[in-house]
Amino acid sequence: GILRALARRGLKVRGAKSGPDYIDPGFHTAATGLSGVNLDSWAMPPALLNALAGDATQDADFVFLESAMG
Repeated sequence: GILRALARRGLKVRGAKSGPDYIDPGFHTAATGLSGVNLDSWAMPPALLNALAGDATQDADFVFLESAMG
């Protein structure tokens, strides 16, 4: 997919998933080498979402957020 293609080109790419999901972040990690992250606005308070999003950008050139239903 696009995450793997960008990682193969030497970009630091992190995948993120909206909503509760434990499978897709694992796929994102396998594709990019950077840990995937979940961002769930229903279950997480805004401060946590902001912290997770900020952390996700620290060592990545791009963060791609996969929305609900792929």
